[in-house]
Amino acid sequence: MVLHMNYDEKVLKKLDILIQVSAVSAIQGKSLREQVNILFLAGLRPRDIAKFLRKKPNHISVILNDLRKEKN
Repeated sequence: MVLHMNYDEKVLKKLDILIQVSAVSAIQGKSLREQVNILFLAGLRPRDIAKFLRKKPNHISVILNDLRKEKN
């Protein structure tokens, strides 16, 4: 049995690709801390940031925690 994506799933998949391309462009040449901050402010969850940057989720959480402390 062959599964076919419906129209909504195809649109969502394309949007995900566009978001990833935009994210790569936005973080290119930036430090890891800046990359994490940009991606977090763009609405990505720490788990997704970790996957995108190929880092461990705990490492991303530590960076986000440090960034929050710096703001206060």
